[in-house]
Amino acid sequence: MAAINLLPWREKRRRQAGRRFQFTLMATLLCAVVVLVLGIEGLSLAREQQRQRNLYLQQQIAQVDARNQQAQSLAAQFEALQQAQALIQHLHQDSLSGVRLFNALHQVIDDGVQLQRLQLEGVNIELDGFCHSNNQLSDLLRAMEASPWLTEPMLESIEAGTLSGRRGHFFRLTVSLVIGGGRES
Repeated sequence: MAAINLLPWREKRRRQAGRRFQFTLMATLLCAVVVLVLGIEGLSLAREQQRQRNLYLQQQIAQVDARNQQAQSLAAQFEALQQAQALIQHLHQDSLSGVRLFNALHQVIDDGVQLQRLQLEGVNIELDGFCHSNNQLSDLLRAMEASPWLTEPMLESIEAGTLSGRRGHFFRLTVSLVIGGGRES
């Protein structure tokens, strides 16, 4: 039995084990490379998809910003139109206030009352005049109170005197002009 040589058999087994090890190592490396390549591709695909989503969100944000700017522009135009409308209404009311004043004065002044001075400051009117009797002055004050365009008549002074040889009373009164649609009688 001593003549059996086990060395070639062991050598053959070592070579097979070495080949098996190399094959396993190569297969493992190949699998690792495939997994690595697939992982990199998967990450690249996920990154591209996220980039596409971000691009879509940026486009949507840009559209919303454009709509917001348009809405702000419309709001500014609306505000400017409201201001213009208010200015036009104010100018219209102011342009009619002189007409309303003289129309109201024409309606409330009797024949025996003479106006000598009329001063308008804003909506306040100061009148200086002459009347022949206290009754005419009282009627004037009542008519001013009843007028839809005149309000708050206040007699400041009254003095007896003569004008053109006629005896009567000099008076000074203030009254306010109603701006807008007038007041209800």
